Amino acid sequence: MVIGKIFRIRDLMVRVNRNKRTIVHWERAGKIPIASRNKINERIYDEKDIRVILELMEKDNFYERRPKR
Repeated sequence: MVIGKIFRIRDLMVRVNRNKRTIVHWERAGKIPIASRNKINERIYDEKDIRVILELMEKDNFYERRPKR
């Protein structure tokens, strides 16, 4: 049973100012924890997940945008 607010990927996108493709890439590359899934297989995050992702972004400087190739 989950207690607390549940966030969908679009909520995380707004919070970290990145698109879905980037977030999924980070997940597949192991930069952020793998998201839980709901009954219809959407990625979902709880408050702890969001906090961990924000801490990892700050620590590893994910906010720095790399130039396009």
